[in-house]
Amino acid sequence: MKLIFNHKEGLFSQSGSCLLEVECYRDTETIEYMFENSWLPFKDNKWYQCKSSRLLLSPISSRRKKELSKIKFSTDGDKKSLIEKSKVFGCFNEEWLNFYFSLPNYTFFMDDAAMGIVNFYEDQIFYTTFVWDKTKNQNSYGTLSYYHLVEKFKNNYKYII
Repeated sequence: MKLIFNHKEGLFSQSGSCLLEVECYRDTETIEYMFENSWLPFKDNKWYQCKSSRLLLSPISSRRKKELSKIKFSTDGDKKSLIEKSKVFGCFNEEWLNFYFSLPNYTFFMDDAAMGIVNFYEDQIFYTTFVWDKTKNQNSYGTLSYYHLVEKFKNNYKYII
């Protein structure tokens, strides 16, 4: 692995703390190793260090299944409109969003109010981003999006990142 310490987006506060980004290019490391060690993928085969977690995919409760049944899930939706509505709230980085759309993905919509993107990396799945219209937040879309993914992928994958 080749490490890169990126000061381009770094911050230096008045208290003396410094923030910089740690990035890398994989060498012989597996995708699974990268995810297990909190590396997340980005464009040009670059990865970045970030707090992340792996969610074990196991059966969900009947309560959560009932909550999911009240939401209309679809793989077809108006991406453009949802992105425009979300821009007002700064809910995502558009450069990253376009990159993740360019990779193999599963994109889903929830009541035409939210959209999630899951990308596939070898035998690993990465819930890369979630875009929503904050004016329609009555259904806990963020939380329930994870339960939707657990139900969808629990038989084919061990974890979602």
